[in-house]
Amino acid sequence: KSSAFLAWYIPIKGKVRQFLVLDPWDTTYALSKKFDVGISVGFFLQNGKWNPQVGPIFKLNDKYGAYSVSYRVGTGHELRFGRTFIF
Repeated sequence: KSSAFLAWYIPIKGKVRQFLVLDPWDTTYALSKKFDVGISVGFFLQNGKWNPQVGPIFKLNDKYGAYSVSYRVGTGHELRFGRTFIF
């Protein structure tokens, strides 16, 4: 399974400059009906500087969607907990 969010932010007002973001791109393999394991990748590109992050992701699936936890490293460290819903 794979999912991603890719965006180019263009400000209308304020001091935040435009940037490109891929956050997250998760690719997982189903170990069973309930458990997935895989890799989570993301990056920000702003002012010509890259902020890549990569690490493992674990998902627990249920009839409503999935809980997830990932730990990504790169220019920083990030522990992320998530919940997705299927409609």
